[in-house]
Amino acid sequence: MPYLRPRDTLACLLKEDPWLLLGGMNPGPDTNVMLQTFWGAYKLSHPSHQVFVMAEQNQVDLSWTIPVMLHGDGARTVKKQPLEVVSLVSVLGLDTAKDLTCTCPNKFCYSKDASIRDPMLLKLNNSYNSHLHHFLIFCFPSKKYKGTPGLLKAMLRKVSEEIAECCVEGVSVPGYPKPWHIAVIGLRGDAEWHSKTGVLNRSYQNVGHKNEIPCCHLCLAGSPNIPFESFRSDAAWKHTLGHSAPWHALPPYEPIPFEADWTCGAAANFFRYDPFHVFRLGIARNFVASSIIMFCNFGYYDSPGDDASVVGRLERAWA
Repeated sequence: MPYLRPRDTLACLLKEDPWLLLGGMNPGPDTNVMLQTFWGAYKLSHPSHQVFVMAEQNQVDLSWTIPVMLHGDGARTVKKQPLEVVSLVSVLGLDTAKDLTCTCPNKFCYSKDASIRDPMLLKLNNSYNSHLHHFLIFCFPSKKYKGTPGLLKAMLRKVSEEIAECCVEGVSVPGYPKPWHIAVIGLRGDAEWHSKTGVLNRSYQNVGHKNEIPCCHLCLAGSPNIPFESFRSDAAWKHTLGHSAPWHALPPYEPIPFEADWTCGAAANFFRYDPFHVFRLGIARNFVASSIIMFCNFGYYDSPGDDASVVGRLERAWA
């Protein structure tokens, strides 16, 4: 099964186009400060990430450690055949460099005196062409390898082992005084991909419509007397966050330095929510639909003599 070795891809990027991994900036003192700033901010939300343990033991230098994510998803060929696609994703947004050179006089914006030590300058990669922040590792048609059901997880484990080496040993590139270390802060993907590759036994993929079934990999929401629909400030599911790991067998990503113990509930944070699926295809879509129905009920699309049925009102709303 052919694939692109993460070490080779990262070495090539750091040699030819390092700005793609460093927030649009070329390597130098500013990028080292930026990386230190990023990890200082990230530690506030995830202090148990193994990269901080390694830093305390002088195994890695955080100012030479680049944050990345894995991304997995299903896709389609020209002939609509299903594909499995896995990529490395740079975390630091390319707009970070632009903000450092901003000369806007507005006092609410960052000026030319902005400091890279300010974590508010860091941007995420949610814009620009995906070729600028998603770097392919492997891709294969699901149908062709249907006779090898363990192929995807085996490939993910192989890739995870190699990424772990890039974190622990670093990636040496000619011209740099130190190796660059690579630390993975999570996996981006939809609920289907998370459930399929993370061997999750708690996922929104198995949400119960009649029976109460745990449906969140981060907590016990959906269990009896723990409604997942509750958004109260004292919702019962809040007290079960990190209660237990959502798998019986370890996922193929286990070799990656993330949590010290992949059997603990905190390791489930490796599976990150994808803003596209959570917002545009989730919360936002439901909110817009509910709003349109509310406007229909208020009669905002009605004129004298118009049909007052939901279908009639939706047709006028669409018009």
